[in-house]
Amino acid sequence: MNHRTKSSAKTEDSSFLFPDSLFPKKLLAASCFLLLLGKLSASLAKMAHLDLFFFLVCTAIACLAIFVIPRIGLWIGSLFLAISAFLSWQSHDFAIIQLMELAMQGSLLAIIGGYSVNWLSRQQLITGLKLALTLTFWGHGAYALGISQPVPGHFLGMVQTVLGLENEQAYQFLALAGTLDFVAGILIWVPTRWVKTALWYMVVWGLLTALARPVSLWIQIVDLESILVGLSEALYRLPHGLVALALVQLSGSPQKDRQPPEKAAVSTKS
Repeated sequence: MNHRTKSSAKTEDSSFLFPDSLFPKKLLAASCFLLLLGKLSASLAKMAHLDLFFFLVCTAIACLAIFVIPRIGLWIGSLFLAISAFLSWQSHDFAIIQLMELAMQGSLLAIIGGYSVNWLSRQQLITGLKLALTLTFWGHGAYALGISQPVPGHFLGMVQTVLGLENEQAYQFLALAGTLDFVAGILIWVPTRWVKTALWYMVVWGLLTALARPVSLWIQIVDLESILVGLSEALYRLPHGLVALALVQLSGSPQKDRQPPEKAAVSTKS
């Protein structure tokens, strides 16, 4: 009996402690990996240059942090991403909408880390993910609507390049998307049948906006380094859609929290 208890404890310690359902577990693990990989490679590109070799090095580091030593990697990664988010916020003159857009990038690993060591319950995990997702989409929507500052030129450039729209049409398209970002951010908190509809919108739009960056560069046929930089930016934005997809699954699964380690050990012995 004692042997089984020790064995299960060892298995639990070595596992990546995410939600009980396997599907969101994989999505959240992938989100953490992509976020860390994207930020590592983007930071390297700003410091020096980014070629295929250095991109593979960043991939190896992210794999080591998330899948080999997850608990330590989550906290080290959380610190790195928090510093990266602060520097990005500083470079935008501490604009509130930039802070909102960075919510997911700056907090995802910390939220997952808190759950992995039982500091957060399953419901608190869901609430934290929803809050980060809402702020991110509201920040993105505020930029698209031109709130507090003009619509960013690269937003317009991506829409025109990928969709082939004229300048005025691009403004109208972004205004619609920005409005939907705000609406979706509200609906996921309202206990109605619209919750999953709003989350599915966030899945689709989060993935599309992430992929638009490397696609627009590819269409323009720029050099490999620029494409890799665009790919890095896409990687750390893909979690915007993947986390929403995990929440689709979590919102439809039974509300059941894991037992704390002490209680689990007691029930095993009995």
